[in-house]
Amino acid sequence: MGVSRSACVKIIEVIRNSSMHKWSKATIEKIADYFNPKIRGWIAYYGKFRKWNLAVVFNAFHLRLAKWALHRYKLKYYSKAILFIKNVFKSNPNLFVHWTAGFTNI
Repeated sequence: MGVSRSACVKIIEVIRNSSMHKWSKATIEKIADYFNPKIRGWIAYYGKFRKWNLAVVFNAFHLRLAKWALHRYKLKYYSKAILFIKNVFKSNPNLFVHWTAGFTNI
């Protein structure tokens, strides 16, 4: 028993519907402040048995963060945005709750 496919889809919808990628004025710390309570709840509720099933959700979250970085820093390439998120993780690995929980595959 783990996270169902429909539950993953609903969580990813929450991430998509937040329109985080359009928050070009927001800092990554503000995004973390907004999402950390939600992420903490998802891990607490869905992560009781097979926590690693949430990896799909957090991969989608990382892609959305990269899309935010594209808009925020006017980057031309998606790979540069992914690299930016990786550098944020290296410099501040406790910024997002799921990074401290072990979901570090960016």
